[in-house]
Order: sequence, then structure tokens, then C-alpha cells
Amino acid sequence: MRPITKTNRTNADGSPLTFNHWGDAKIDLQTELGCYCSFCEREGYRSSLDVEHILPKNLPKYRDQAYRWDNFLIGCKNCNATKGAKDYQVNETYLPHLNNLLCTIDILDGGTIQIKQGLTEEDERRTKNFIDLVGLDRDPSHPAYSTKDDRWEARMEVWGIAVKYLNDYQNNEIKLARILDMAKFSGYWSIWMAVFKQYPDVKRELIKAFPGTASDCFDENFNPISRP
Repeated sequence: MRPITKTNRTNADGSPLTFNHWGDAKIDLQTELGCYCSFCEREGYRSSLDVEHILPKNLPKYRDQAYRWDNFLIGCKNCNATKGAKDYQVNETYLPHLNNLLCTIDILDGGTIQIKQGLTEEDERRTKNFIDLVGLDRDPSHPAYSTKDDRWEARMEVWGIAVKYLNDYQNNEIKLARILDMAKFSGYWSIWMAVFKQYPDVKRELIKAFPGTASDCFDENFNPISRP
């Protein structure tokens, strides 16, 4: 998924910046990362996105990090609920603010996802841990699927829109600016990158258009590379 980066904020004494309540960080997070889920990339209004704790605030051993800026990302309701208070191993899980998951996940027709073939055992394990953490592969065929989870359906819809825009772009019937406007409106950045994978000019602008995208995770043709 989209590799993201946010500022390293500290207090005057150099200690990690904290907030009186994690909700107070939402505006700053959305300014830096855009109004998109850090995990599934769903676009959302401010009220439909939550401040997501990387280390779960409900586990006693992490309660001292409940209000720390460096423990915050943005999560949609589905990703937030699925991740919940899982006591997962961060150093065994690829995460969008630490790694470039585009190097280990393929976006297929219809917006479905698949772990890339030919990965090392470590890459495959850590990528699967990320997918399982937020249930990114849950669709009606998944044993843990819930009818309350429409992420798969939203990805499929956005894939269809992106393919239509690709056809229009190839036929010179649409300007790049309109592609970017629709991509920002619909979210699911990695779907747009996958559909326009043969067009470096579009990929370059998609990377620039979404706040917080880690530009150093791409080569000169804007193909994903391992995170520096």
C-alpha cells in the first residue's frame, strides 16, 4: 500500500510530542497524510477516520504511548476495528510508515491484492502479518468476512473508475489534472498507481498529489523500491 511519512515531532526537551487526547492530533495527521486510511487507503471524511494507534492503546504495556504523536496513524472504521487491540510484533510486520509494501504486494484486476511471488521467507511473512493485521484481503470468500466490511467492494469500484480514466487518457480524451482530481476524491492510491503503471508521468504526479507519500520509495521511473 502507499508508503507514507510524517514529521518527527518532539517537545522542547527532545522527548516525544504528546497530546492531551489522541483525537487532538487528527487535524495535524490529516494535513500531513491526507484524509486516507493509512492501511487500506480508503478516502474518508474527518468524522469517518480515526486516529489509529500503531501500538494498541488498550494494552496496558502500551498505555504510556496512548497520546504520543509517533504512535499515531490514520485508520478507517474497518481497519481500526479489525486491528483492534491485537498484540502483534511490530518488528515482524511491514507497516506503511516504515516499509514500502508496494514491493511485496501486487494489486490485481478488480483491486484485489496478492503477496508477490518470489519474495524471501521474511518478506512474505511480514507482508502476510500486515494483511492479517487489518484484514486487507477480506472479501465474501474470506472465512472472517463480515457484511459490515465493504473495503473489497470499494476497491473494485475504484478499479473500474481508474480503468475508464486510463482508456480516456490513452485516447487523449482526458487531461492529467482530471485523473489526479478523481484519484484524490476516490482514494485507493495504489490502485491508480497499478492501473497507470505504464505511465511514469501519471505516477509522478500521483506521488506528489497525495500528502505524506514517501517519494524516496520510488526510482527514476516511479516504480517502487525498498524503503531507504
